[in-house]
Amino acid sequence: MALWERDAVHLPLTAQCELLTLNRTGLYYQPKPPSPQEVAIKHRIDAIYTDHPFYGSRKIAVALRPDFIVNRKAVQRHMREMGLVAMVPGPHLSKPHPDHQIYPFTSPQYIERLVQKQIAISMDGRGRALDNIFTERLWRSVKYEEVYLHEYGSPKEARHGLTRYFDFYNHERPHQALDYRTPAQVYLN
Repeated sequence: MALWERDAVHLPLTAQCELLTLNRTGLYYQPKPPSPQEVAIKHRIDAIYTDHPFYGSRKIAVALRPDFIVNRKAVQRHMREMGLVAMVPGPHLSKPHPDHQIYPFTSPQYIERLVQKQIAISMDGRGRALDNIFTERLWRSVKYEEVYLHEYGSPKEARHGLTRYFDFYNHERPHQALDYRTPAQVYLN
């Protein structure tokens, strides 16, 4: 139901707008439907997001580029209109636990097992795994892009899921550090 009556003889539209404190331009505005190109882009964004809910606007823009000429800003706008947000960890999730003095991100039980087996823990003096940064980054991606999104019923299912993920990671997933190319494109070609 509209707030104003277009056919009202006793009260002109200008007076109705004044009473409702509305701008008259709103009376004449007719929304324009999205173009077929925009609809196609949004359908493709939806498909990409459904397959990879951890993709943000950067990776979705890269995934769209073989089929569409689109920039990140347009992808962000479309994602916002569609209510899509990448499933990624928020800020400040890697704060050290106050009880963990030497290895703030590692469980004491795990550290104890390593020490019992005389396994050297590769950390610098401040508790950062600088020499393990690539491995740490890989496992972060594995957790947030595969493990946390699936409920494995058995170790066999987990093994199949991880095998599928590593194939995707190496051959399909664009990597920002590799200029949005895959590791296979960089290291195998």
